[in-house]
Amino acid sequence: MLLAVMCVAAPVAGASCPDAHGSFAECEHLLREAAASVVERGVGFELERAAAGASRSTQDADVEDGATGHGIGLTAGLTSGAGLAYRRFLTPSHGVHIGGIAFGDRTHRHANLGVEYLRMIHRRGASRLYWTLGGSVFYNRNETYIYPGCDPVPARPAPGQCDFSNPVQGWRGEWVYSVGPGIGLEWNPGPMGISLELPLAVRYRKDEEGFRFDSLLPIPNVSIVYYLPR
Repeated sequence: MLLAVMCVAAPVAGASCPDAHGSFAECEHLLREAAASVVERGVGFELERAAAGASRSTQDADVEDGATGHGIGLTAGLTSGAGLAYRRFLTPSHGVHIGGIAFGDRTHRHANLGVEYLRMIHRRGASRLYWTLGGSVFYNRNETYIYPGCDPVPARPAPGQCDFSNPVQGWRGEWVYSVGPGIGLEWNPGPMGISLELPLAVRYRKDEEGFRFDSLLPIPNVSIVYYLPR
């Protein structure tokens, strides 16, 4: 009876059992070989699936590193600032961007600083879509000559244009403030991050004439940063 059951099960497992004249030991041996083959194929499949899962986990870890690492690069825009840039996603959903620079010479001074909050909307592969809320301040100061009865000018006016008696050399400064929300898209080819943002920035200006509304501008922000390895 047992021999009959084993001989029926053997073809299912992939073995060829001898006929009724064959020995019980021979049939049992073939069945064991077939069972071992099935187990080996099952283990191989599980190993392949585990390897694929590990590969995906590594890729996900790389994505998370890019999402939360320190990014250093360049930026230019109304709300992002213009010059050097620092960007970091503190979590996969929330990040911060800081940009700006300062420089000057004997007759000119310039400084600017921009700060943005980044809120993730969606991430797919190496791209992420996010909201922005940011503001910036730009400061310019130029050396000027002031003459009685004349407006300040950046250089000496032509003879006969103004009264040259008692000229005063001074500085004329101007502040420009921008603030507003926007939407951005960043692409991460490896450790690089290339972003394009479109904010709707309200601008205010402050100078010798006072503080006043200047404009409402949708000027894009562009940033290129390198995410340092963690």
